[in-house]
This record gives sequence, structure tokens and C-alpha cells, in this order.
Amino acid sequence: MSEEQKYMMDIGTILHNLFFSYQKSSKKILGTGSEVFVDPTINLLLTIEEEDRLKLVSSPTLEEALKNFGDFLVKSKVIHSYDIEKTGEEKYAFKVNECVWAGHIHKTIAPKDVVCPFGLVAMALYKKFTGSKVNERESTYYSNGSETTLEPLQT
Repeated sequence: MSEEQKYMMDIGTILHNLFFSYQKSSKKILGTGSEVFVDPTINLLLTIEEEDRLKLVSSPTLEEALKNFGDFLVKSKVIHSYDIEKTGEEKYAFKVNECVWAGHIHKTIAPKDVVCPFGLVAMALYKKFTGSKVNERESTYYSNGSETTLEPLQT
């Protein structure tokens, strides 16, 4: 790994830690009230995506958009692989396998009750294609990755 690549990975580590820390702090202070930030965060992510043309949502279907996002993560070498499973009529599971940050971040901060950063992007894609607010779920964490459920918010 080149020195430049190491710095890029360190930036990713800092951003992952920052994202998890923010979520954990919000939940500690606000409890379940912290969930009010999920939909506005997803909306802002979609606005940035649209303005910066990252091509995350340029697919004709949700399944293709999730596949393109997973392929992007694999090509960038931040994960080894991913799985997308349709688990119900309007429900999917987006699973990240062998994330480069999982080994030390998941072990160090035990990220439970928070959403994986990649899972949050998948949630944004879900909202874009279904038009439904996403049920804020905590990702399930494994030693080498995570799984995030994508389903509509039940009101």
C-alpha cells in the first residue's frame, strides 16, 4: 500500500469513527428522539448526490442502484463483496462483507444501535426509488462487515 493510499484509508477511518460517534452521542442524549435526524440526513445526501452527479441514483431500479453502489464500494477496495437480498414485498437487506474498517472499528467502539455509513447510503437509495421514508434501523454488525435492513417507515 502506498503512503497516499494509507492516508486515504486513515481519512476513511476518521470519517467512519466520526459518523459512529455522532450517532452514538445523539442517541445517548436524545434517546429514540435522535431518529428525527435520519430522514433529513438522507434528504441532504440525495441533494448532494443530485448536485454533484455521483451517479448513485442514475439507475432505472432500486435493485440496480444498490448493485451499482455495491460495485462502487468493491471497485474502491473498501469492501470485498456485498449482498442484496429481497426479504419481503418492500423489504431488502444490504450486507457489506469484509469492510476494510470493520476489523478495528467494530472491535474498538462496538457499533450497536447505529447505522453503518454504507447502510445509510443504501437507505437513501431506497427512499429515492420507493418514495418512502425509511424505517430507521440499526445495522447488524459482524467482525468483518454489517447488514442494514431497508424497509418503509411504518407510521
